[in-house]
Amino acid sequence: MNEKQPILEIKGLKKHFPIKTGFFNKVTGHVRAVDGVDFKVMPGETLGIVGESGCGKSTTGRTILRLLDPSAGEVLFNGKDLAKLSKEEMRQMRKDIQMVFQDPYASLNPRKTIRQILLEPLKVHGIGSSREERMKRMEEIIEVVGLRKEHLDRHPHDFSGGQRQRIGIARALILKPRVIIADEPVSALDVSIQSQVLNLLKDLKKEFNLTLIFISHDLSVVRHLCDRIAVMYLGRVVEIADKKQLFNNPSHPYSRALLSAVPIANPKAKRERVILKGDLPSPANPPSGCTFHPRCPVANESCKTKIPILQDIDSGHQVSCHLFAEGKLKETKEEMIG
Repeated sequence: MNEKQPILEIKGLKKHFPIKTGFFNKVTGHVRAVDGVDFKVMPGETLGIVGESGCGKSTTGRTILRLLDPSAGEVLFNGKDLAKLSKEEMRQMRKDIQMVFQDPYASLNPRKTIRQILLEPLKVHGIGSSREERMKRMEEIIEVVGLRKEHLDRHPHDFSGGQRQRIGIARALILKPRVIIADEPVSALDVSIQSQVLNLLKDLKKEFNLTLIFISHDLSVVRHLCDRIAVMYLGRVVEIADKKQLFNNPSHPYSRALLSAVPIANPKAKRERVILKGDLPSPANPPSGCTFHPRCPVANESCKTKIPILQDIDSGHQVSCHLFAEGKLKETKEEMIG
């Protein structure tokens, strides 16, 4: 990445869902799905966002695109705050930021043909001066994703899951966006099809000079596709690093636990497993201080009361951990394993 300015910068992003109870739907609390997320995405890079189910990954992606309105924070796209745009301004901006959804069975309208599905975004954004120009663009993009122009007159139920996801990718690409947010795009597919879709995304990123945010719970998939990785836990980013840094030297206790569970191809290689105690706490009632402290094998008293912040520990490597701030984290590796 030669460009020094981020194409996308997230500052203090929050998305809280109200909990309503009683006959009058009184708000009695909030689900803190995203609770203060900060990261930058540079032009042309692929940033992976990983974490357990319920950590806020997908909500972060949808809030960036304003499919969900943020509760607080900034979403800066080329310096313009998307959170402050009107609905009409945001609709126009979506030409530059598109999303590929997780479920290819639910994200395509079953009543429409593929031609109608691909034509809709062109009409909404006024792209193409004639019907012939739009038809040509649809035929080009459907072939780019590995399908044929004869497929345009079929309905989604005529296709397999992998083919439907290719159609979803074509729908996102047809507007020639600068950023694509892919929300677990292969998790609903058979393992044999996942690699095909991943390789397609990798090739398209290079061909169209895309910036990609790839959301997944599968670290092996993220390692294959991404340049940098952000690890999320209970609505917050706990570590951001280049993928080599993260896989070779994970610094946050949660990152170490996640990576210890990744299968190793070499049967002779040894890796000590870090077992976390307990379950992911509810985002409706998160723990005080560092939200990871009830499950952390090396937590101390300050972790229970003080909220840690992301801090630089190396070039491009940030960690949110009190123990690192106190210079003690490196000393705890053996304690975690033990």
